Amino acid sequence: MANVNFGTANAQKIVNLWNADQALADEGSYYVAAREYGSPIAITASVADDLNTASATHATFAPAMSIFNQENPNNPNAKSIYPRYLKLTTTTVQGGPATDWNYALRLDNGNKYASGGTALTPQNVNPMSSNSSVAKIYFGACVATAAPTSAARLVSLGNIATAVSVVMDTYLFHFGDVNTKMDQLKAAAAAKNISIHVPPVVLAPGWTLQLEMWGTSYTTAAQYVVEFAYAERISGL
Repeated sequence: MANVNFGTANAQKIVNLWNADQALADEGSYYVAAREYGSPIAITASVADDLNTASATHATFAPAMSIFNQENPNNPNAKSIYPRYLKLTTTTVQGGPATDWNYALRLDNGNKYASGGTALTPQNVNPMSSNSSVAKIYFGACVATAAPTSAARLVSLGNIATAVSVVMDTYLFHFGDVNTKMDQLKAAAAAKNISIHVPPVVLAPGWTLQLEMWGTSYTTAAQYVVEFAYAERISGL
């Protein structure tokens, strides 16, 4: 039976895209960049802190992930990138042991990626869409072009776990999803699923978002399987 409250001609439906990822996927604006379980990626070893210097032992210069928005910031129709979640599954634990595993998310103007890491290929989750991603994504032992600039913005910072990681530990970063419960087992010895709340982030055209990770006595490179999901749209629409 037809819905009498919705005409079949000259009518429109209004959907709040940001409360429905399915709608974003349907319009061809949702992407996933992932790495197979058989091909985990190692991050940089011996990263001890996040001081703002160009040193390989500082997470700001040796990020675990670099995401650059390749759009021209002078283009009024340029798309912004909106991270939805990042899932990291441990396949090789960080040696040392690092018992205070920490993270930071940092925005900076310009392309901060210089070298290293493994390129991740974004996939549009709608096979009927011809849209391609404007993101350039690297995960692993990345090297930044320089220390953070004066434009850099630290948008999230915190502790991931207080126990030595074990294989199959999974860290799930939720961007802007305050309704997800926080995991309370960060010190457990068995494999853990840890949810980490971070704020909503807008990766504007011409900007880079870095994930930085470090820990005390961290001497052996951790390896992860990675899955990163995000949306792309013109800002304000």
